[in-house]
Amino acid sequence: MNCNAALLLWRTAHTPGADDRSAIVERDAVVDYAGLEGRAAAVAAALTAAGAGPDRPVAIFLERGCDAAAAFFGTLAIGGIAVFINETLRPRQIDHILAHSGARHLITTADLLARQPRAPQGDAHIIDVATIPAGGDEAGASLPVPRLGDDVAQIIYTSGSTGQPKGVTVTHANIEAAARTVVGYLGISASDRIASLLPFSFVYGLSQLLCAVTAGATLVVERSPLPQQAVATVRDQDVTVLAAVPALWMRLLATGGLGNALLPALRVMTNAGGHLPLEAVRRLRAAQPHVRLSKRCAARICRPKRWTGGLTRSAGLFPARRSSSCGMMARSPNLARWASWCSADPR
Repeated sequence: MNCNAALLLWRTAHTPGADDRSAIVERDAVVDYAGLEGRAAAVAAALTAAGAGPDRPVAIFLERGCDAAAAFFGTLAIGGIAVFINETLRPRQIDHILAHSGARHLITTADLLARQPRAPQGDAHIIDVATIPAGGDEAGASLPVPRLGDDVAQIIYTSGSTGQPKGVTVTHANIEAAARTVVGYLGISASDRIASLLPFSFVYGLSQLLCAVTAGATLVVERSPLPQQAVATVRDQDVTVLAAVPALWMRLLATGGLGNALLPALRVMTNAGGHLPLEAVRRLRAAQPHVRLSKRCAARICRPKRWTGGLTRSAGLFPARRSSSCGMMARSPNLARWASWCSADPR
């Protein structure tokens, strides 16, 4: 059985009615699921033409949005290992991740590189996503390529706050198990509109994309650093699921207007990345009394495997026992406890 996590997108794109559903909304730009799959297939074709392939790390240095999502799923589709690089990092940090991961291909844009003080060092082949032509109907016909559930799909790098960023491997089975678990306990469906306020380079930020694609929901991307703009987007785009970390929640409450304006479409707010002060919880409940507030925990309850540069199979963050369904029907007991704890009411 093919356990390639890119099938999350491919399956959703081919479900009845997918052509009529928005996959990603960025201000006035909207792409449906067929368009996102086609873009991912075009990225996959460009990577293959450049010599990328199975088990080879591919760095993604793009602003959060449709192209970044397409680059992620396109990399997985050819069996590559996706390595998101936060677009706010400086050249020294980018160089470290490229060298440490062993990425020989870098998907980015000329505009984003031009904002850097200097070009990245090393021999990574640069692929400008803006130059990748649209794929035809046949572009994704042979994708995604077969993968085992315990094949490495992604390397996630830590922030580097206590030293150089450290790479942690995530498998194809990890990605699907985590996405389906969160979709299940939050009750996410195709009618939901999920806000994307956090970087894809963060586990928590990527989770919003994975949950949207798994459920066939809409991801609403807002990249503005202004809390007022984030709250306005949540309101104007009828967002139903809002995820943030404590520092962002505090900014949304302090200057973004979240504590003053009722958001009738919103039904779920989730917090992760640290303890949310009790006063903030009370203010959120008072401002949005109709909304379920759910806590999310860090993806470290299972010991992760650090990336050492070798091509290895890894237990990753959410280990799943092997089964005929890529390990999804026989999840680790730790994952079940994680879902139960995270869905508890935080008071």
